[in-house]
Amino acid sequence: MNQNAIVCNTPLQILNAINIVANNVENTKNYTDLYVVETFKNAESIISKLKESHLFQHIFTCKMNASKKTGSKIKTFAKLLNGKKLWEDYVFEGEDVLEKVYDTIFVGDNNTLGIALKSVSPKAKTIIYDDGLDSYIGNCITERIGKAYQIIGKLFKTGVFSYDIQKLLVNNKDFCASTVSENIEQLPKLTEANPAYELALKIFSFLKEGPVKDYIFILLGQPLEEMNSYNGVPITSVLEGMKENGINVLLREHPRQKPIECSDVVKDEVNNLWELECMESVTDNHILAGFYSTAQMAPKFIADKEPYVIFLYKLFLNDLTSTVVINYEKVIRLLKENYRNSGKIFVPETIEEYYAIIQKLYE
Repeated sequence: MNQNAIVCNTPLQILNAINIVANNVENTKNYTDLYVVETFKNAESIISKLKESHLFQHIFTCKMNASKKTGSKIKTFAKLLNGKKLWEDYVFEGEDVLEKVYDTIFVGDNNTLGIALKSVSPKAKTIIYDDGLDSYIGNCITERIGKAYQIIGKLFKTGVFSYDIQKLLVNNKDFCASTVSENIEQLPKLTEANPAYELALKIFSFLKEGPVKDYIFILLGQPLEEMNSYNGVPITSVLEGMKENGINVLLREHPRQKPIECSDVVKDEVNNLWELECMESVTDNHILAGFYSTAQMAPKFIADKEPYVIFLYKLFLNDLTSTVVINYEKVIRLLKENYRNSGKIFVPETIEEYYAIIQKLYE
């Protein structure tokens, strides 16, 4: 029987790995090792529960090797040309990495651990699986790397260009306009009938008494200071007067954003995995406001729910003509095309227009 490896470095990727193996997608049940790069919050607890589930043959965990974090481009390209050197970028804990030869390697992005695995298993096929918005438009593997990497990779068939990509597995095939593969397949829907559903709730320690059910209006945070052409307007500008008008706001802060201090907002201190909240708590009546993020589209991707969505990026950017913004618009068009009621999606151009939308929704 074929041996498989799945590489994960985000909670969403782990959720999708659970879905893949629990449903025996691509004959993965009982024949799959999981590799987890610990780059996210609560990683130890999640990994512990993954091991308790006995869903995977082996679970290998690692952290980035701080001593190898920086280096010249020449050294980086040398590692790409000799993929086995990429193992040096990771420090594995517990069991030694089994240098097994895999038949299929599953990756969600262009992380180098997948390339390291490919170097040990040069004949392995590659399957790309859902990693959020990046998986739905363009090529999530080759487009988001530097020009020099692209040139060298194509020339020598190294790095991500060594992948023999067979297909892309996504949570919403109808929404997908990816070019990473012509073969796009639907993952099993995450409904209560799906064996992955209850497993995921346990593995991610989902607390059903979280606040998402109790707040109709949810502001999804974003590290705005990381955005090119950010105009410096504080995110709190969209919260002014909300409380006085009887609108209670729940804020889910992004892990990388600066903490927000505002008397008009309650913070979600439970912080359940958002994709599970979409399955358990989010309804068609919720209002999800945010700069622009996967989180605003996840209810549709994950659970086929259609909350009101307000994309705020035009209020916080000076340049609305960049390639990044053009891609925002493409994805939003796709979302509207897939919504049964596209009138529930808004992109205000001014703060006045934003407040007019809020007033209309609360009439």
